[in-house]
Amino acid sequence: MTVTLTDLLKDSAYRLDQFKPEHIAALEAGTYETAVRQMVTQRQRATRLLDAAKRADEIAIEDSEASALAHLAAANAPDAAA
Repeated sequence: MTVTLTDLLKDSAYRLDQFKPEHIAALEAGTYETAVRQMVTQRQRATRLLDAAKRADEIAIEDSEASALAHLAAANAPDAAA
């Protein structure tokens, strides 16, 4: 499956029109593709973990600290990309 720059940037603050055409060509050729993929993936992970931390705070207040820690552990699991 080939992922385009448009796909990579759809959930980020960056827009394709912020790049010069020659930079887009280089990115699509793979020169920086890995770095961009990692950046987007890490940003999505950070957002997911921040949301999980906010929810864990609510769980700790409403239920218990142990439940909140369990929620955080589940959110930080390697296969928790959802």
